[in-house]
Amino acid sequence: MNADRGLVAAIQLAVSQSPLSVDLDLDPRPVPRAIEATVVFLVLEAVSNAVEHAHASRLRVKIWIETERIFTEIEDDGIGGATGLGKLWSRAQAARGTLEIDSPTGVGTLVRAEIPLTGSRW
Repeated sequence: MNADRGLVAAIQLAVSQSPLSVDLDLDPRPVPRAIEATVVFLVLEAVSNAVEHAHASRLRVKIWIETERIFTEIEDDGIGGATGLGKLWSRAQAARGTLEIDSPTGVGTLVRAEIPLTGSRW
């Protein structure tokens, strides 16, 4: 990641090689580099899962900042029933954040993360 380009550029680069149609809604405000790395990791892992396991064709990534917290949502239109996303849990917890995964079979997967912009272990 390039500190001069920020989170938006990092996310755009992260999804640029994806075979999925990707809709981005990204907050352009700067965040600490450690938090940027965590959010990009979450997006990359969710994209990888959507391509390799969910057989998705479309992905939506939304990132916004509220009251010293950054929120991330990654949603795909795949087959649901997501498994193997343990790396997401551990990364969010290491950043003192929370993570929710909603992935009913046949509906797709929604990953939601909330991470404080201060006090991270990274």
